[in-house]
Amino acid sequence: MATIAITPYWVYPTTDVHLVVDGPTFKPRLFHERAINARAWQEVTSLPGHTFTPADTSVVTVNSAGRFFPGAVGTTTVRIERAATPGVTTLQGIVRVSVHNGIERIWAGNNRVIVRRGASDYILSVYAKFTDGTIADVTGHPYLRYIADPAFVSIDADGRVTGNGATAETGVVIQVTGLTDPVPPTLIDVTVITPSDEPTGTLVLIHGSAQDAKRRNILLVTEGFSEAELPAFREKVIEELSRRLFRSASHSPFPILRDSLNLWLAMMPSAERGITIGPSIEIIRSAAEPFDPPVGTLSLPTSLFPLQARHSFFGLLLGSRLGDLQARVWSNGVAGDLAQWLLQARTGRSVTTDYRRLPDLQTDPVVSFRAALDRCFDRLGSDGARWKTGQRDAGLVCFIVNEDLHGGSGLPDETTVAATVGHGNFLLDSLSNPPLHPGRVFWDHEPRLTSVNPNVEALASKISHEIGHSPVLKLGDEYEGGGQSPGIIERFRVNLNKNLQNHLTLGPVGDPPPINTDFIKWNLHRITKAGLMKATPVVDAQDRIFVPLESGTKNEWTLQEEVFLWNPQSLGRTQHPLEFAGFDPHTFEAFLLPTGGRTAASYILAAWAEGSILYSPARDDSGNIRTLIEAEALADIKANGAFGQLTLAQCAGSVAAPADNPAGDPNGKRSPRIRPKNISLWLPDYKIIGLYESGGLFRCRVYRPSGYCRMRHHYDYIKGDSVDFCFVCKYSIVDAINPGKHPELNKEYPE
Repeated sequence: MATIAITPYWVYPTTDVHLVVDGPTFKPRLFHERAINARAWQEVTSLPGHTFTPADTSVVTVNSAGRFFPGAVGTTTVRIERAATPGVTTLQGIVRVSVHNGIERIWAGNNRVIVRRGASDYILSVYAKFTDGTIADVTGHPYLRYIADPAFVSIDADGRVTGNGATAETGVVIQVTGLTDPVPPTLIDVTVITPSDEPTGTLVLIHGSAQDAKRRNILLVTEGFSEAELPAFREKVIEELSRRLFRSASHSPFPILRDSLNLWLAMMPSAERGITIGPSIEIIRSAAEPFDPPVGTLSLPTSLFPLQARHSFFGLLLGSRLGDLQARVWSNGVAGDLAQWLLQARTGRSVTTDYRRLPDLQTDPVVSFRAALDRCFDRLGSDGARWKTGQRDAGLVCFIVNEDLHGGSGLPDETTVAATVGHGNFLLDSLSNPPLHPGRVFWDHEPRLTSVNPNVEALASKISHEIGHSPVLKLGDEYEGGGQSPGIIERFRVNLNKNLQNHLTLGPVGDPPPINTDFIKWNLHRITKAGLMKATPVVDAQDRIFVPLESGTKNEWTLQEEVFLWNPQSLGRTQHPLEFAGFDPHTFEAFLLPTGGRTAASYILAAWAEGSILYSPARDDSGNIRTLIEAEALADIKANGAFGQLTLAQCAGSVAAPADNPAGDPNGKRSPRIRPKNISLWLPDYKIIGLYESGGLFRCRVYRPSGYCRMRHHYDYIKGDSVDFCFVCKYSIVDAINPGKHPELNKEYPE
């Protein structure tokens, strides 16, 4: 029976285990989620039923209790499984184990360590150089011992530091025990501060009016910037970024929404510049390219080495680390599975949280990180409450990260996003640059960019792309990755995005699948007239519907005109049109009548409240309603499937892909099969709205609305040009912030 992977193990302290031939044994702690997305971990180390299968038992053996015994020098992998019922594996993972002859030296992997009194949210990083020349992250390994003054800090066997009563700088000695050959100890200084001494940061309104309660609030938060460089960063970068974002047509629809948005900056000073770098970036020193091992690869390249962990304000990191908590999931049964282990758990450009800067292992990092954010917002004063958990603007937070390498992502709390200020390679400094790092004997990373010289246009594009991922705007990436077709959980996540859709929601299964165009989620009405509602409509005794609109609404409707109500956040639009019957210029109420012999009760008016709109759709010369997909394009999709539609054989690569969906082109511009007759000759093909296969990191059976978009590729660094949002993404952003702006947006429809 086929193995079914439900969730991988989480392994502490590391999924990259380094042991010594004559050294101590090792027993990792095993965790898994209590339930899918349960936001809490359950330790399962002591539960029965785990199996441990080494690929090479001469290198390491594992007993039934999960204790690893080093054998001969070498590298192998160990599969870990736990079956709930015969034939169905609920947990599975793979760790890499290397056994060495000895350790030459160790050093602390942190340059700076600052802990709050009473807090235990810092695990000391430790690196080792083994006698065979390997340099590795050995944080929390069994041969480490920590000696500290308990008046200042206490440190457990995992290396977790707890700030005690006294507040000052204190030294912590890290020793190696249990080996035949002695290893020199190392020293790290730890500073204990009171919670009141923790930096509070500064909150500044960059654009808008804080007094306007109807505006939405975007917060930019600095990470990895020193206190000295923040004022210049605000003046030279953020204020220019704001001007471009809200004034330049290249960033539409934000200029349309500039009176509906506030932009804030939280300047949070970091003790060190930059953020912690993960192994998928460490791999190649000169180019910072991620290592993509071919099948059959049995070792890491010799250029792999760890970089010092940075003490940035929030403890974010770029990429995953060798000590990353999550075991890689194995699937194909290849002997050794080492190539699968080598595939990084996250891409090198992904900004994420480092569990070593979170308070415990039992609580989901999502919960821990969000709690740290809320504490930060509390210290920013009353205005900071706008972004606390559960608040209206909690999902409009974007971290701006001081890092050379291009990167960004939605953070694990699923409400905040991050974007780096850089877009190139990184600068690596070591003993070859002693003026920068005098006396240091380890690799280190210093951002090359100063706080005032990033490409601001590219940064504005990147930030707007990342904010598109927020739970407020709900946009997904429109590029494809290595995945062919999404599984059950991925299909659910794809469909949460307003600009992505999986094939099972578009009709029956087939090869290729037929498309029911009635179910394309973004084929919405184009809107030419609109008024923003300030309350739920009411009905009088004559069954007339009164719609209260925002003060200042202009009456652009004509008597007997067909209109609709639209609620972007819930039920969509009224199923049947209403008749416009009048407008009161003093109260800004519109009068509407039911149509088709219906009563007002047929329209479920309670669903349309504040934030909904009264609107008129665009119509063609024959009076037919125009939607975001032109009628000719829609007919072609109904008859022939999505643009670039792939068969299963083409998905697998055994048959050549069609010309309009070439393989290996994740950022390329795609074209539709047809150009509607009323489309301008000068309009690029890729701007035509339709149904294009590939998106959401999947090549097959996920669809997006256009051939090119900022959610696919945010900036063209070769030409120096921003990439526009496609019209569907613009439409979705306007929906989320102020749907009353749709008539202004409609003027930008690509035709």
